[in-house]
Amino acid sequence: MLVLRGGVAVVTGGAGTGAGLGQGLVRQFAREGMRVVVVDLDGAAAEELARDLRWEGTDAIACEADVTDASSLRRTADQVRDTYGACNVLCAHVGGGGQSRFEASTIAEWRGALELMVVGTVATVQAFLPLMRATTGHRRIVLTSSAAALAPGRFQGPYRAAKAAVTSIGETLDLELGPEGIGTTIVFPSGMLPPELLELVRTTDLAVEGIDPIVRAITEEMAPEASDIAAGEAAAVPVIEAIADGARYVVTHGVTVERAARARQALLDAAFAHAARREQA
Repeated sequence: MLVLRGGVAVVTGGAGTGAGLGQGLVRQFAREGMRVVVVDLDGAAAEELARDLRWEGTDAIACEADVTDASSLRRTADQVRDTYGACNVLCAHVGGGGQSRFEASTIAEWRGALELMVVGTVATVQAFLPLMRATTGHRRIVLTSSAAALAPGRFQGPYRAAKAAVTSIGETLDLELGPEGIGTTIVFPSGMLPPELLELVRTTDLAVEGIDPIVRAITEEMAPEASDIAAGEAAAVPVIEAIADGARYVVTHGVTVERAARARQALLDAAFAHAARREQA
């Protein structure tokens, strides 16, 4: 990973609450010898993580920013420029969403999901792109999509729609910015939990009373096997490898998503074959 050493990595959602992929990315970049910028809405959590990294010998700073506020992101980009003068890797990682039936999802929930994950991703890239263009060396934009964007699923309408849009944004960026030497990697993680909860989830009977039926259905559909769930730091490892290799897509873990994605592709192949037969008729 020498291509990353000495560069500057910026991670939004980097304080890593919940599943922790953001924090996992931050820690893996530090291990690769990069200077790290931890960006999070929770400024105190970001500073705590940056302080831990500095204690361990990594050059790191924290920035408090709201990805739904373009001016907040521009101020953060200015701070990174003034501190390090470069941005080699930009990870637009912020995301999240609720679970409910389609008819129960409010318009406000749809707007919130799209504002956070779609508009927030666009605003993050636009804020840092001038600095990335002025940076030399290996440069990569990293967008966190989801395994949920690779196959159909239930009860996560706003989240799935937003992550599908993030995937499309990443593909557009790779095609438009690639000729400038700025590539894009799109990340498709499956389920993630902190390490202390992994074993509990893997050994819990989903049929027991007290588990929300919507959550149970999503879990049975997306993560029925142990390998479908990982800790944030473990999921970050293949992302780092994909960044160094210049790969457009990376699936971090999970076997169920592969089966579901291939089933979707088989249906699409059948639709294309049907269209070809119509053309020949």
